[in-house]
Amino acid sequence: MKKNYSIWIKLSLAAGLILAGVLFLLWYPLIKEGRLGRIARIRQKILRVLPWWESGLRTMLLIPQEDEYKLIQQNIYQEVKNEMEKQSDGSEDIIIKSAISLLLYLRPNPAQIAFPVDPDQSPLETANDQDLMRSVISDPDRRHKRNELVWKFIKKNSPRDMEKIVEKSVRDFKRDKLTPNLHPLVAVELWLRENQLKRRAVVAHDRVTNNLEAANGVIYVRLSPKEQEWDPNLAIIDVTSKRFSSFYLDRLTVEFSATPSAQLALFRDTNGSGRWENDDQVIGEFQPQSVKVDVESVPKVNFRLDNISEMIFSTMEVPQVSGDLTTRFFLRAPESLSSLGFTDLTARFKNAVTGKNLDPEGVRFIDDETNRYRQDTIIDGQDFVNQHPEFFLQTNSSGQNEVILISRRYVFSGVIVVPNTVRMRILPGAKLQFLPGASLISYSPVFAEGTSTAPIIFTSAGKE
Repeated sequence: MKKNYSIWIKLSLAAGLILAGVLFLLWYPLIKEGRLGRIARIRQKILRVLPWWESGLRTMLLIPQEDEYKLIQQNIYQEVKNEMEKQSDGSEDIIIKSAISLLLYLRPNPAQIAFPVDPDQSPLETANDQDLMRSVISDPDRRHKRNELVWKFIKKNSPRDMEKIVEKSVRDFKRDKLTPNLHPLVAVELWLRENQLKRRAVVAHDRVTNNLEAANGVIYVRLSPKEQEWDPNLAIIDVTSKRFSSFYLDRLTVEFSATPSAQLALFRDTNGSGRWENDDQVIGEFQPQSVKVDVESVPKVNFRLDNISEMIFSTMEVPQVSGDLTTRFFLRAPESLSSLGFTDLTARFKNAVTGKNLDPEGVRFIDDETNRYRQDTIIDGQDFVNQHPEFFLQTNSSGQNEVILISRRYVFSGVIVVPNTVRMRILPGAKLQFLPGASLISYSPVFAEGTSTAPIIFTSAGKE
């Protein structure tokens, strides 16, 4: 009798362990989230070999099928939607749906809601209706209105409020669907699901909050821009978004070592041509702020333009956009910016959703003039003399090509760049005259050896 009793105990323990192992595999997705581990892979292999395993086990243990729990998620969706609609101020239905998608991450199944675990997931990848959501994501104004609506929601509803929405949805599900059939295994599974949804609710709230608070960009300042034929009086200012939320360009301050003869103006690239044109919108004129002297006793004059309020739209979510979306402005000065000693530019941004002031992540200066003749420096000698027939090409005794100016008068009206592929030689008696704006720039060694009777002369071609 004792022996039989011991066998029954062992069999019961074995059955209990098997049941616990099976339930662990069944409930593993509710217990552990994130990247696939060994147990998750074992579970997937079992489902591939025995696709009916999970539904069959649920039927045998009188546990509701997975699809039945969608009612909880539908209730969460409806609770969030009701709250969104109260704060929407008449927003389009498409914007409200997109706001809910951003907060709850709609899955492809209708009304299926799964709070995000991976913060790097794209809402577009997991949207319930991709065409619907794409029409909002691709429209900067709609996307901004959606972000404003979500910000209102999360400011009013804390992570604990999100947990309460989950608790209410679970209570309603238990009351409407499970009260007659509630047994210990169902109660355990429901408890696991409730805790999973609460964890996801907090992650979703934090993720969306962090994303909406993340707004910033970089400013690129290009002097003597190539697009404007190296106009020295113009600077292109490109502002590029680098974070999730859009922001306003709120203020610009520029610093010079000399005072301009007239006011500086800021323009927006209204027609999107990339070039400053007469019909581009003028945003405002910079006002003088202060004069200070640096450590080298050089005066610094600050000019500031406030309340610019130009929106810089983020493209982090935008489908089929490669790279960053840049908003272009133009700084127009009455004289050459280099002659004014343009030494610095600072800016202030303002988060378009939260209103928080931000400093740019960086301001980078690029002077196109320094790269203006880069291609001319590497052409061969024959191409050079084809472009500038006043030079002669010959090969010296060392086998090296030389371009030569002989003993006569030359008048240069433009910029001539001697490449680094040749040597330049100026013979005695050559007279080089330059019109205003003309230059002779050599990237090669220059051999200019005049004599007392035949000097080499560099001079102007006029009275200037």
